[in-house]
Amino acid sequence: MFYCVDEVTSSTTIKLSTYGKIIPGPGEELITIGGKWLRIFRLNPYQIKKKENQQPKDTELEQIYSLKLLEEPNGLVIVNCQNSEDGTNMVAISFPDYRVTLNKWDTRLNELTAISHHDFAMDISISVSKICHRESQFLAADDAGSMVITNLPDSHLGIVPLGVYCHRKQETISLKHLKIRLKNILGISFTAGYVKPTVLILYDAMKTNIGRAALISDTVALVAVCLDLDTQGHSIIWHTKGLPSDLKTLLPIPDPVGGAILIGVNHILYMNQNCAPQGISLNGCSDDFTKFPVKDFHHLEVDLQAPVATVISCSEVLIGSSNGSLYSIHLTTNETSSVNNIYLLKVCGIPNCSALTSLSPGYVFVGSHVGNHLLLEYTKEKFTFKEAEIFADTCDQIEDTEIDEEIRRVEEFLFERVVPSSEDDSRGLIRVDGLQMRKVDELFNYGPIRSLNIAPPENISEKYKDIANYHTFDVFGIVGHEGDSGILHLQKSFRPIILSEHTFNKSCNLFCSKLTDKNDFNYIVSSKVGELTIHSVEKQMTKLKSLGFDDEEQTIFFTTSHKGKYCIQVTKTKIIISKEGRLLSSVVLNLSSNVVLVKFEEPLIGMVTENGNLYIYRVREQDNSLVVRRRAFSNGSHSLSSVTAFDIIRDKSGIYNRKFTDSLTNTPIKIKKNEKKERDFNIDNATEHALYGVSKSLILNSNGIFCNGYQNKNHQDEEYHRNPKKAIQTSAIDPDKMEVTFCVAVCYFDGSMEIYALPQLCIIFKTNELVFLPPKIWDNSYIKKRIKYQKVRNHNETIDIERENGIQYKMLIKDIMFLACGLNSLIQIMIVRVNNQIGFYEAKLMYNARNDRPAFMFSRLQHHWDVSSVCYENVGDEMKFVCDYKQTFHYLRELGRYKDICMISGEYPALFYYGKHGSVLHHFNVESYIDKCFSINTKTHGSILGYVTETGSLIQAKIDDFIRYDIPYPGKKISKKCTVHHMVPMLLRNLAIMVTSEEIDLDRVWYSVNDEKFCEHVNVQKGFLLPKGPIYRVSFFSMNNWMEIPTTEITFPDHEYVTCCSEVRLQIEENPKTVQSYIAVGTSFNQSEEIQSRGRIILYEIIDVVPDPENPTCTEKLKEAYSKEHKNGVTALTGLNGFLMSGMGTKVFIWQYRDGELHGISFLDRNVYITRLVPFRDLLIVEDICNGLAVMRYQKEYKVLSVVAEEARRFLRLSLASDFIFRDGQMAFLHGDKQGNLTFYTYNGSGGANRNICALTVTSEIYLSSPISAFLNIKCNNHDKFFIEREGYCRQRQSVLYGTLDGDLGFVDTIDEQHYRRLAFLQIVLSRVMPQGCKLNFRISRAVDPIPHKIQSSLRNVLDISFIRQFFFLDFRVQQKIAKRVGRSVWTILDDLLEIDHYFRYH
Repeated sequence: MFYCVDEVTSSTTIKLSTYGKIIPGPGEELITIGGKWLRIFRLNPYQIKKKENQQPKDTELEQIYSLKLLEEPNGLVIVNCQNSEDGTNMVAISFPDYRVTLNKWDTRLNELTAISHHDFAMDISISVSKICHRESQFLAADDAGSMVITNLPDSHLGIVPLGVYCHRKQETISLKHLKIRLKNILGISFTAGYVKPTVLILYDAMKTNIGRAALISDTVALVAVCLDLDTQGHSIIWHTKGLPSDLKTLLPIPDPVGGAILIGVNHILYMNQNCAPQGISLNGCSDDFTKFPVKDFHHLEVDLQAPVATVISCSEVLIGSSNGSLYSIHLTTNETSSVNNIYLLKVCGIPNCSALTSLSPGYVFVGSHVGNHLLLEYTKEKFTFKEAEIFADTCDQIEDTEIDEEIRRVEEFLFERVVPSSEDDSRGLIRVDGLQMRKVDELFNYGPIRSLNIAPPENISEKYKDIANYHTFDVFGIVGHEGDSGILHLQKSFRPIILSEHTFNKSCNLFCSKLTDKNDFNYIVSSKVGELTIHSVEKQMTKLKSLGFDDEEQTIFFTTSHKGKYCIQVTKTKIIISKEGRLLSSVVLNLSSNVVLVKFEEPLIGMVTENGNLYIYRVREQDNSLVVRRRAFSNGSHSLSSVTAFDIIRDKSGIYNRKFTDSLTNTPIKIKKNEKKERDFNIDNATEHALYGVSKSLILNSNGIFCNGYQNKNHQDEEYHRNPKKAIQTSAIDPDKMEVTFCVAVCYFDGSMEIYALPQLCIIFKTNELVFLPPKIWDNSYIKKRIKYQKVRNHNETIDIERENGIQYKMLIKDIMFLACGLNSLIQIMIVRVNNQIGFYEAKLMYNARNDRPAFMFSRLQHHWDVSSVCYENVGDEMKFVCDYKQTFHYLRELGRYKDICMISGEYPALFYYGKHGSVLHHFNVESYIDKCFSINTKTHGSILGYVTETGSLIQAKIDDFIRYDIPYPGKKISKKCTVHHMVPMLLRNLAIMVTSEEIDLDRVWYSVNDEKFCEHVNVQKGFLLPKGPIYRVSFFSMNNWMEIPTTEITFPDHEYVTCCSEVRLQIEENPKTVQSYIAVGTSFNQSEEIQSRGRIILYEIIDVVPDPENPTCTEKLKEAYSKEHKNGVTALTGLNGFLMSGMGTKVFIWQYRDGELHGISFLDRNVYITRLVPFRDLLIVEDICNGLAVMRYQKEYKVLSVVAEEARRFLRLSLASDFIFRDGQMAFLHGDKQGNLTFYTYNGSGGANRNICALTVTSEIYLSSPISAFLNIKCNNHDKFFIEREGYCRQRQSVLYGTLDGDLGFVDTIDEQHYRRLAFLQIVLSRVMPQGCKLNFRISRAVDPIPHKIQSSLRNVLDISFIRQFFFLDFRVQQKIAKRVGRSVWTILDDLLEIDHYFRYH
């Protein structure tokens, strides 16, 4: 069998983030990395003011760039480039196996490109193959931009020289001569204030764990090493040992304070060479295990699990923890900028934090792996409180202070936002700048997907249910953890809710428009030869009188202008202007042929005639009427000939008017050296100059606000802290300061495109490359030696593209649209159709353009669409395309809560939208063909969708307000305030069994005596944190309203953990041939280590009861049918042929339910730990945590459970998910592990580990980087026209949907050998000729991790479709060259890729 793996959505989680100057122009950008996706965002504080009393919009994050990598990075840092001509910095990204890439923004390509790739594994003779136990890899860059370093094994550092060391090659230095044990490195960072680059290294030489803390404590050390690349005399500046063992994070503090903050679970320390260390203890858990002197902050009773931190000023640090809290550290300094105290305050609650980045002054970005991402705005307030309220050791010095009142005041201040105190004249007061946080924006995150299952379709119309062969089901998954946990409901496609359906004649042209300026709702205008009717938009569509319109000729276009004041009707020969049912004027066009295509963008009308001539008209209000005037082009002609498609561009971004680079705003100006000299000895910097030879004022940037990404104190700080919007530096454009301009884009039969600017209608852009759909499009009108194209001026001919074998294929631009989208409709998107293929382009500025050339270009987006179901190869040499001037793209100004949408009509309709999450393309597969789309404004439902089907029916539908279509996969997220572990759907009852847990403090220990359980309460001292444990609950969950039914809840004791839950069908004792459904729940007891593990198997039966008056819709209840303890904890449950299969520790049991009891029939010991059981007919897939997969069979006649086959390899690979895939009577097994590998097994009955057990053959392996955590079997699609003739073949196929811990969704499917051979060769060719992001190698990035054996099976018999899909985005001429190397035609390869797309598209 041959397989293909495709990733259909992008990862939405965020692991790394940083902020700096990346793209030329004004402002700075936020870079995030989550999974394999790198994204760049910018702050957008602007909005379009439509009303005078409209409240100002909050600042939002807007995605402006995205890049998919082959592997998941583990480090990200911005490298300061002081001598850069465009003022931008470099981005350093590290990958596993000690690889570092330097990337910079390419101003010509308008993308992030890799300029160097450094592999340090070869320098120190490290094996290139991935190792299982690798140390954490860190990346750091010098503030001066002189080097980038990363840690290597065995006390080595990898250095990438830059700046003053740019003439040197990459180096690997050894620090063994320093006599320090650099193992278990916890953090690396550069510190400021030294002449030579000085790096701080936080490490734990002994790697103390909880079990060894009582014997060996304070094993963490901090060392500052001065790196001298010239003399190789690296030396230790200062070294501090005996630090608390729980320290995890190292964060440098900028000048003038300097030093570093060390953050641990229980401690926070400040270390500096120039002053005594300062530290606080957050709780009393580690008092007996550390001797480092710290101050008592036990009253906080907090712990910082997995802390991440960022610096917002030289004396303030923000810390985010995984428990969902945001804290601030405040450093108090004296006159010499020496720290003399440290405080910790709680700021607010946030999602589980994995990345924390300080942006523009007043803004902080919170990235999460399990929850949504937040943009927080903070303002500063001065708080004053007594020192005795913070430090316990000073309480005795203060008299007449009640302890209860003290505790109350401290807790109120630290956790409930106290009002600033005015007691400034008292002794022992502390003044701290507190932070007031406010959420201003939120980015959606799917979160780690824990499981996937089938759900009934929500709000699906009856019309869609009647579609033959269309699977009416949705998918729901369990995502997140604790407070960020929830249920993810996914739709298969864009699926609106049908409101009404009306039938029109198939020959009618339908339009939607206003009729007067007195109403806000629309009317439907239907026109055919000799008839024009107007209908009101209601449930019962009413026919109205059509006064003031021409009904003799068929209407080609109908719209209104001037806010609905005038109606414009365009027929084949006339333009009719009317107002409120009165005919105002009728303009006879007097053209050589009839009009066939009309587009309108107020005040311009463009129309194309049958012979391909384009005319531009302008309407202007004069004397209470509209005057229509024809516009002439710059060459004096009133028309353009040989036109195939055109569009009128309405631009408010000013991108098309920037003819010369001098008109670009805020271009960085480089100041010459020695132009501004700094005095050597100033009063404020004499000390710094004498000690370190550097001036403090030299560090300031030209704007006086930022210093190496941190905020410095100046006279504007207070104003910025009161209003952070004033301090934002961004490349976003204020729409209120821009004027609306118009352009006309024209495409010709020879494949060229020209853009004309109004009012002169002169050419500002011309290209002959658009017909080939290249990745980048520049203006090439200045090229003298261009390729000779066939100049065609006859609409019956098209451009011929010759191939090597002499066969000719026709290429034709059939439609084009320019879409203004984005947050403020200031991003220009060009959508073009060439033959049946659709390409999407974004117009971008060019900051290095010459003065005589356009300052913009077009960059292709990673979306591809095909609107035809006819195979290219079947047409062959007869492939010809006729210019029918039929619109494919339809603009919707508003649809529900979304604006600026493009609907694609044809055999494969789709929806394109560009929002703050970037561009998305959703297929509309519930309709087999759509002829036209438009937006309808109604009274009751607002803006809805109207589309015309192939039969002429007009369907009005609204979109579901709860489903989000601005994310990669349509869906919604139902947040829960507790952790959701399991959901078992009951489709017939429209219910689900949900298992949840909520964290509580555990203050008692359970133990058992003679099968009876007792608990003992534990008394702890003040400041000691109690361990947290879950309280599990099982309840009904309604899939109608996606709400939990509270009256059905069953709560388990705090020592019993629910480990598995599933629906099983067991034999009924009266009739063995029939089965009954039960809900099987497996638990495990949390007890002492000396007690043997125990658990329970519980069987619940769903019964019908009298509905509760409080919940009249709930008529079901769980009734316990069986419950009994067993010697081992239950880890997996499933049903198999009427028997109950259970995984209990190391054994697999088979049970028979008879007389209300479970009777054991057989068991088998697997020696390690059973995590999952997957049934398939008579077979059982057993997933072991270490031994991989095994296939078992129960032989009923012998009552024996035997192993059919198992994995022969023995190595540690933590299992996460497993399943099977089926095709044509053959079955294969899938296995996903924690390292991110996907392994395919088959059983061939040979190659056994011994004489009785055969081995599972590893047919293929592929490294996906993101660990697969869930599989879901889905029947293969056969609704597509592409597969109508192969319906029987499709019924024998099966696809598998998978979800990852990074929020990715993808498919695994089987593929024919013939298709596999062609695409496998294409995959090899693309890996050699296609440059990848960060210069990664495709075959190395897809090798399994770790490599278990010498024989490499990676990429054997498996295809990476997401990588092969890059073939779509190549220039057609490049596609021909690659296809020639593969030995096939371009059309054959396109058919193979489109067939795979159709497999995955309809699930």
